[in-house]
Order: sequence, then structure tokens, then C-alpha cells
Amino acid sequence: MSAFMNGFMNEVRDGLRTETGNEVAHEVVMDTGTPFIIHPSGCREKYRSHFIGQERGAYLVAALNPILTEHGSDPLRHLRRGTRARIVTTSEGAVNCFESCVLAVTTQPFKHLYLGYPTDVDVRNLRMHDRANCHLPAVFRRGNTSLRGMVVNVSASGCALVVGLPDGREVDGLAKGDQGDIRLHINLQSLEHNLDCEIMSLRRCGCDKAVIGLRFLDVPLSVQARLIDFIDHVLFYTV
Repeated sequence: MSAFMNGFMNEVRDGLRTETGNEVAHEVVMDTGTPFIIHPSGCREKYRSHFIGQERGAYLVAALNPILTEHGSDPLRHLRRGTRARIVTTSEGAVNCFESCVLAVTTQPFKHLYLGYPTDVDVRNLRMHDRANCHLPAVFRRGNTSLRGMVVNVSASGCALVVGLPDGREVDGLAKGDQGDIRLHINLQSLEHNLDCEIMSLRRCGCDKAVIGLRFLDVPLSVQARLIDFIDHVLFYTV
């Protein structure tokens, strides 16, 4: 590691010790590219950017470029080391809000904003139904397109399906608002169901996967009851 990077990381660690003390950091699960709003203390402006990485329990890394591009150089006056700020982000159907502190700002060799890892996160669920993490094999179909994948969370009104993208290709022929159907296997009840659904979101996850957010359409009451039973069972044993 170069002398510059050694010095910079020491600066971040110094800021980290000052910011967190002996508190236990709250676990934050945010994918690379997750957008957020930062509101520096004592400043009327709110700035938009996105996360590009994190050292869990230590610090968050955000892109500085979007802020500088939209607002010029003025934001740097409000985003100095030691500045307190409120961070708001929406992820997986919930609004996450937490207080943080600017640990460091770099413009060379990379334009990065380093934020202290939160010790307390206010999470507010935006969904109408409880959602449970799971691993359910599933197949999404629309016309001639058929994608095998894994449902990683599910509620009575929708689910998130992760599909593989061999060779880093895109999910061709699919867009938000498209309708199709998903066939999923509920392990607990050994039942398979075909459910009509609509694509609500579509995003890359790394270089070889994509996450498709699906909303169920006109779910039969009998199937909805089985879904709710399965979700309640999973949530009961979640620790």
C-alpha cells in the first residue's frame, strides 16, 4: 500500500475512533448502487448520491461524483470531516434513517465520501404485508422468456426473485410493468403454485445476477392463505 493510502486510511480510522467510541454498530445491509439522501447538519441543502461499498461495522463509502456534478464545488463546504449528517435511504421496501458523521472526503485518486457506520437505524416498513426471507426455487415466465432462480423473500403481495446472468449478459426483453407468471415451490407444504405477477423493479446485483421485484396479481384466497401460513411459520423461527 502506498504512503498516500496508508496516511489516508489512518485518517479514516482516527475519525472512526472519534465517531463511534465503544458503541456497537448497527448492521446495515445495502447493495452497491443503493441511492440515498444526505442532509448535513446546519445546512438547508440535501444531496443525493449512492453507496459504493462498506466495511461492515466500521464505515460506509459513497460516490462523491454525483454531488459535485449536480451542485458544483459548494457541497464540499458542508461535507467536511467531522460534519454530522442525517442519511435517508429506501431499500427492500423500507425507509432507513440514521445519523452519521463525515470521516473523510477524497478527491484524489478517487472522489469518495466516507461516513461513520451507524449505531442506531430507524427502519420504517412501507409494505402492506410482512415479508419473510427464504430460499424457494422458482421459474418466472413471460412469453418465450423463462428464467429459473430463487425467491429470496416473499409476502402475501409479492416477492423478490434472484436470477443468474451467465457471462454478465443483461436481462433481455424484460422491463418494469411487464406481466408474466411465477411458479414457486413452497417447501413447508410441498405445493407448487403458478401466480400471475407484474415486474415492479429490475436491477443488476454484481456481475452475474439480477433481482426482479414482483407483485402478485389476483392471488386466489386459498393460495394466499397458504402463503400467509408459510410466512408466519418462517417469521416465527427467525431470530
